[in-house]
Amino acid sequence: MTDDSGQQAVRWMIALQDNPDDEIIVRDFMAWLQQSQVNKEAWSALEISRSMALAAREADEPTVDYQATVDPEITPALANQGSAPERQRQRLSLQVAAAIAASLLAYAFGPYVWLMLSADHLTNAGQVATITLPDQSVVRLGGSSAIAIDFSESERAIELLAGEAYFEVKRDTKARPFVVKSEMLRARVAGTSFEVLRRSAGASVAVLEGQVMVHTGNSTTRPPVALKAGEAITEAYGGKLSQKLSVERNRIASWRDGLLYVEDQPLTNVLDVLDRYHQGTIVRAAWKLGSVRVTGVFDLKRPADTLRLIAASSGLHVRRVGAGIDVLSAY
Repeated sequence: MTDDSGQQAVRWMIALQDNPDDEIIVRDFMAWLQQSQVNKEAWSALEISRSMALAAREADEPTVDYQATVDPEITPALANQGSAPERQRQRLSLQVAAAIAASLLAYAFGPYVWLMLSADHLTNAGQVATITLPDQSVVRLGGSSAIAIDFSESERAIELLAGEAYFEVKRDTKARPFVVKSEMLRARVAGTSFEVLRRSAGASVAVLEGQVMVHTGNSTTRPPVALKAGEAITEAYGGKLSQKLSVERNRIASWRDGLLYVEDQPLTNVLDVLDRYHQGTIVRAAWKLGSVRVTGVFDLKRPADTLRLIAASSGLHVRRVGAGIDVLSAY
């Protein structure tokens, strides 16, 4: 992203905030967005940095219930957000956001480079791969997922670096345990079938057959949790552990069949999954997507159509603004 594109993105956001109902400005903005991939990256980075700035500002302010005065689905770029002094403060936040937009892009692409260097197996968006391990156990990797393998004399270790994986574990002749690690959870088994998911909100384990011992990130103070077939558990970032949940077995690793089962989940969580199967980019231009709840069974083999279906049922809109760029917004 160039400095010019970053500054242009800031000017467009200010113009949209000051003139939310001006159809000419909105039309010209959409034309600018479609001019180049650089413009799209600049706008996406600015949206991310603006959200971070707003979150930081809200954390420093007293808690206020804005539900009665703020539409939780409103698009921040088109919202008339208060008085002139308030808009001036927002402009300052936007200027700061522009300064860090380039580093945010590096932050966005940096993890992928790290995955390429760290992973033994890595899938692309929408790709599901089957991997046979040295002990003849089998791993199914979902879209945009990655694992690192570390077998030793004492254990068979797999680290889930990103995404989702389903394991069919063979009993080992050397009686070595099979351990799957994520950033927060460790699942320890002898021989069984289970799924491990790593999402932006946390990590989870679901068991299809057998039993899995789940050790949390704070394993020094928490005993392991025993999961049997049809049970799941999640640990969110920050260490909050869910209760054991009953899960219908056909929903465990349903992505293997190209299906996504969702029951009263935040839209942001659903978008995290769709991102892994979408061949392009989903730009989240709507505000407070976490307040939108989603329930249904969706087709991961057609993620763009699924995105439009979810958007239509949630009162949102999707615009294709380039090759594989879908913008989710409230207008």
